[in-house]
Amino acid sequence: EEQENRHPLEGAPAQTCFVSSYNWCSKSQLIDLLAEGFWEELLDIHQPEIHISDWWGARADCGCKYSLHVRLLAADRRAVLATFEAQPEPVPQWNDQQYRQVSAAPPELSPGVSHVFRHYGPGVRYIHFCHRGKDTQFWAGHYGARVTHSAVVLRLGPPAAPLPPSAAH
Repeated sequence: EEQENRHPLEGAPAQTCFVSSYNWCSKSQLIDLLAEGFWEELLDIHQPEIHISDWWGARADCGCKYSLHVRLLAADRRAVLATFEAQPEPVPQWNDQQYRQVSAAPPELSPGVSHVFRHYGPGVRYIHFCHRGKDTQFWAGHYGARVTHSAVVLRLGPPAAPLPPSAAH
């Protein structure tokens, strides 16, 4: 269900959120990079950074659980070339109802970004973004995780330096 943010998120262009319920509720999007105007040579040779960001929180009177799964997919939409997953600690009942940003690094090291895909290799054509949430009290209605200001941004800069052989997997 979509609702107004109970606690405004500064800098968000829209102040609405996806609200989950007592069971896991998910929302996903498959982004076709070629249809969005990127071309194979750009994706395969220059490999623009792919920045992932998502904000989530709870109602003050009901705790919640949240998870985020992002996969970089090949042209067949099945081969997974890179992944990022986050399952932060649940928010307890009687909380500050502030939004939290999913983060792979401390905020001072990566302000405004929760994860950046770099050096992911050739072949990426799709990004599958899926977040989900639920409440921790099993209340009927929409009392679960509140998700807002989700973003997938590709940033092109100088060509990425190749990884040293010892860092390759």
